[in-house]
Amino acid sequence: MEPIIGTRTSQRLAELRATVRKYQQRYGELEGMADITKANSALASRQRRYNQLAVEYERIRNKLESMTSEVERIECWLEFCLEDLIARTRETHSEGWSPTPVLGYRLWAVGNDALHGVKMPWSGRSLTATCLSRGGDDEIPHTDGRCGRL
Repeated sequence: MEPIIGTRTSQRLAELRATVRKYQQRYGELEGMADITKANSALASRQRRYNQLAVEYERIRNKLESMTSEVERIECWLEFCLEDLIARTRETHSEGWSPTPVLGYRLWAVGNDALHGVKMPWSGRSLTATCLSRGGDDEIPHTDGRCGRL
């Protein structure tokens, strides 16, 4: 954050204050100086508070940068842990996987003004695959061979 002091407005204020001092030397106490004193006091108070907040802002900004770095490192660690767990689970349970694409077919038929799969009709815009032999299992396709050859 930029300090308030040193702005173009502050330059103008310095010029005006110098002119007022010159008039005070020429003419003595000027009428309306009480308002000027109050305004100077209010400005000085706000500048001190601004400077305090600027220091606090810098401290918080540094903490945020540090926290961002910590979060990124923890995310990398978590990603490694998840990938490692998945790899170990696949190896332990002989997860079916092919490094090359496998060709598959899906058969559909249109009848009675509806789209039908081999086993069941579609009733909406999409259909979620389910295991017909075991009910609504979440893991489709099964990777352990329980419904047929992998």
